[in-house]
Amino acid sequence: MTVPKPEELGDVLSEVSDLLEVGGVSVALKRLAPLRPADLSAVVAELSEGHLRQLLTKMANPAIAEVLENLDVDRGSRVFDSIPETRRPAVLDETSPEVATDLLHRIAWDEAAHTLVRMRNFNVIGDLLVHDDDDAGGLMSPTFGKLREYWTVRHALRVLRQMELDPEMLRELFAVDANDVLVGRMELSELVFAPSDAKINEVMNRDVIWVSATEDQESAVRLMQRYRLPSIPVTDGRRQLQGVITSESLVEVAEQEATEDMFRLFAMGGGIGSRNDIREAIRARLPWLVLNLFTVMAAGYVLSLFQPTLDAMVLLAAFLPIVMGQAGIAGTQTVTIIVRSMALGESSLSNVWQLLLSEVAMSLIQALVAGAILGAVVHVWNGQLALTILVMCSLALNLLLAALSGVLVPVFMRLIRIDPAMASAVIVTTATDIFGIVMYLGLASVFLTVLTS
Repeated sequence: MTVPKPEELGDVLSEVSDLLEVGGVSVALKRLAPLRPADLSAVVAELSEGHLRQLLTKMANPAIAEVLENLDVDRGSRVFDSIPETRRPAVLDETSPEVATDLLHRIAWDEAAHTLVRMRNFNVIGDLLVHDDDDAGGLMSPTFGKLREYWTVRHALRVLRQMELDPEMLRELFAVDANDVLVGRMELSELVFAPSDAKINEVMNRDVIWVSATEDQESAVRLMQRYRLPSIPVTDGRRQLQGVITSESLVEVAEQEATEDMFRLFAMGGGIGSRNDIREAIRARLPWLVLNLFTVMAAGYVLSLFQPTLDAMVLLAAFLPIVMGQAGIAGTQTVTIIVRSMALGESSLSNVWQLLLSEVAMSLIQALVAGAILGAVVHVWNGQLALTILVMCSLALNLLLAALSGVLVPVFMRLIRIDPAMASAVIVTTATDIFGIVMYLGLASVFLTVLTS
């Protein structure tokens, strides 16, 4: 079977929608049958709410579960909401515990409890639900290769065969003592080629990197990246093994965190797939848009204070947007780099001075290059040395401020326990705008007699 192109899946979506419009649910299911699970999920997720409900009423529970397994949490939640409540427990029993937990986290607690008590995996899913979505415990899988340290290799292999685990969960095995305390790890290949009569504690690696179930999932991401781990065991407060997070799950988390930080950096909300998404996006974006409106008006007010200066020499206005714009871009670049490094754990409050010195040095180099280019243009255009010096000095000072605020604003927000990605760019841009006006026109006021002579 060939891999369908996006436009071909779009054609399938149109066909299925047309069939469902006239009540042809059975024919629509036949049209979807040849698709691979990932392609089927992509088409189903794009159906309108009414068509989605129609299709799910006739789709078998395992098929619906397969769709949910191949969707991210946001789109999966939309599909899950369209499943009749009486069928939800049976559908979730067909999914992995992690997927079921994520979906139950997205609905009201009373609905989740009503669904949970009717599931076969009641105990497993219940243990996962106590953890927040953003915690390592909420991301772990409770099904994994667990070995007792006192087992022989022969016995361990026999147990693993009986467990019928997903091959993904057999890449790395973890050893525990009689009290389920994590004591070691080993790869499946190491177990297979070990002497059959050897004990697990004789062939395992005792150097284990683990994460607490209550730690933020970003900690697990950083550990995976730093040590190139295929999976990370999750423990409780007594270091008893609770579950395992696979690298696939952590990659998804890293992508989600990066996307969220990007949205927050520019004061944006999430997607716009549904009415709830639109309401959430408005709540996330509108306050910062209003704040930005007031900051722009503040910059306009500051500009009005220098109206006599602008009236005296109209040419000054031509270079003001350049000074403000260059500093705004430089400040946003610095904020992006600092927020990213904080998210990846590459920088913290302990190395603020190092970050500051690095960005100041960078801003000075940028000021020399950009200032020289702008100064040359101003001198050729106007020929007044005083105006050339004014523009160059204003640009250099504003770039320096951009570097300082680009580092200090996100660091300060982290210090007061506010997400630095949330609105750092708005604050930095406002600071560079207002400071740029004050610096540029303030210096112009001082040297006005020179410029107009």
